[in-house]
Amino acid sequence: MKVVEVRAVPLTVPVAPMTPPSSWEAGIGRQALVRITTDEGLVGWGECFAYGVTLAVCGVVDDALAPLVVGQDPTRIELLLDRLHRALMIWGRRGLAMMAVSGVELALWDLLGKAHGAPVYQLLGGLCQPRLRGYASLLRYETPAEVRQAVAAALAQGFTAVKLHQTDVASVAAAREVAGPDVDLMLDTNCPWTVQEAIDMGRRLERYALRWLEEPVWPPEDYAGLARVRQALRVPIACGENDATVFGFRELIAAGAADIVQPSMTKVGGITEM
Repeated sequence: MKVVEVRAVPLTVPVAPMTPPSSWEAGIGRQALVRITTDEGLVGWGECFAYGVTLAVCGVVDDALAPLVVGQDPTRIELLLDRLHRALMIWGRRGLAMMAVSGVELALWDLLGKAHGAPVYQLLGGLCQPRLRGYASLLRYETPAEVRQAVAAALAQGFTAVKLHQTDVASVAAAREVAGPDVDLMLDTNCPWTVQEAIDMGRRLERYALRWLEEPVWPPEDYAGLARVRQALRVPIACGENDATVFGFRELIAAGAADIVQPSMTKVGGITEM
């Protein structure tokens, strides 16, 4: 079996207006898929993280990665990944390059599963958890009142855990008031603060019993700074969404930067790196 085509597919998915509204809505529906076709008619699909940069990620797939995969045996995933990683070395080991690699890698696994007539989880050793607890990951809102509305809507849908994306204490207080003491609240701040600011804000937030505080420090690769925040606070620290490759996570873990690590399969390099 040989690959005959690798094609990035930019997506613009219509999203119904949300209540409450959020400035983040515009980017939600713009993502990218990767389609790999073989000479035996099998088609594998993968996903790239491409929020806001869809055409750029597609360009990496089509121009840099596709020529390295076309004509090759798609079942030799580790060999192909080695070629892709080496080819993209000068572009960096995270960001656009790894988002594109992730989509190609996931499509290769999808092809392998189809070739064997089995779901990918069986190829990876079998099912571990038949059910996983989900949580509502909210957008970012302008006011505590909007946060109240969004949390109430999530609870009405049956969620027992909610992740916020606010950077102010008042919004977290409002969310906890609506959620009550038995709902898990998480806070993803998307890397806004210095180390000292993160410590100060974390102490102000501790009274709201967060399940975790996610990515509190800029830049996200300041593992030593994250370790200082973790040591100073009682709330668990989560991070790693914007990291890539096992080497990045090895440094993060060795630094003692996190209680919870969060590799994103569409950013980290795919299933193999995960």
